[in-house]
Amino acid sequence: MQYTWEVDYAAKLKAARERRFLTMAGFARAAGTSRARIADIEAGRSSPTLITAERLANLTGHTLAWMTVEPSGSVPYDPAMVALFKKLAPDHELVQKEAFGKYRADIVAMDSAMEHLDLTWVDAQTIAYGREKTVKATASAIQRCVEIRASLSAQRALVDVGKPPELVYAVGNRIVLPDPNLDHPVDAALDFMLRSIRIGAQPTLVRHIGSGYLLHHGYPWPWVMVPWREHLEDALTAIRRDGDGNKFVSLMAFAALNKIHWVRPPNAWVGELPDTWPPFELEVVEPEEDHGYIW
Repeated sequence: MQYTWEVDYAAKLKAARERRFLTMAGFARAAGTSRARIADIEAGRSSPTLITAERLANLTGHTLAWMTVEPSGSVPYDPAMVALFKKLAPDHELVQKEAFGKYRADIVAMDSAMEHLDLTWVDAQTIAYGREKTVKATASAIQRCVEIRASLSAQRALVDVGKPPELVYAVGNRIVLPDPNLDHPVDAALDFMLRSIRIGAQPTLVRHIGSGYLLHHGYPWPWVMVPWREHLEDALTAIRRDGDGNKFVSLMAFAALNKIHWVRPPNAWVGELPDTWPPFELEVVEPEEDHGYIW
């Protein structure tokens, strides 16, 4: 059985504060924040960062783990979808160099395009590299692209120092944590992404967290190519509407294996993809000499 670890954070925080006879104003002062901020968090109107959530829990005499509950809500998928992915021998040096070398700006540009942001490919790369250059786009598109860049940079920084990214994501008054029963990094990352997306997490940021976790363990970063956007949107709909993770997992695995096919010697790869997988039509993208992609 797979478990979903989520947190009814707002209700538990309020109850714990009141049991210690802490006023909201006094609690806010001790936490170094405003009374209005505490009121919003306890009402479920605002989602705290993980650091803030843990600090507030500690002020009530509890750990964040104390607030963890175990409701139903896992998003199942066929294990056969990741069989080839899991057969890859972890190769830390190769995947780190490949995912965060000259292609890092392409990841930002690609994810910006996947989210239908009003940015050209060049403008997204300009933001990704932090260049001082005028970008002609809406303020909201630029801000979202900056967030995508920051998310990618955060994962890169953790991988660079050899620290695994935490599989943690706050959504509303719930915090999604990894399933402790899943030992394999591929299963742990995909399960975390599926459960987070189902309860309303930002798919791009969740993919970055899961992909950074995979990268730390020596597995490839699943790059979803822009021509596959429609497949990803269908996969996200299946998760949220039907609780079905098969298409998303299949797409992530296909993206990772396709990328490995470009950079590994043929005799180091796991073999050809079977004709029946993935369960929808995707074209294998062949590399170009000067860029590495055909979009």
